[in-house]
Amino acid sequence: MDLSNKTAAEISNEIVSVEKNIKIEIDNRAIINNQIYVLSRRILELDIKKRELMIGKSKSSDNIRKLELDKSILRSAFWSTKESGL
Repeated sequence: MDLSNKTAAEISNEIVSVEKNIKIEIDNRAIINNQIYVLSRRILELDIKKRELMIGKSKSSDNIRKLELDKSILRSAFWSTKESGL
């Protein structure tokens, strides 16, 4: 920025221009900070949902194991009963 050949009025106009640009950048930073906050909150919500789903998946896996065991017990009982003629 060459200020050597500028008048005080021209330099004053430059100051106003730079101040305007500073305000624009401050506003942009505020918008970006808000977007970061919104994304952080969404990430937290998704993490909570993921944990809930993982718990549901674990319960489902446990239920499958229990049902497979019940099925095995019922098959054994079926063949035992069938072989005894009942």
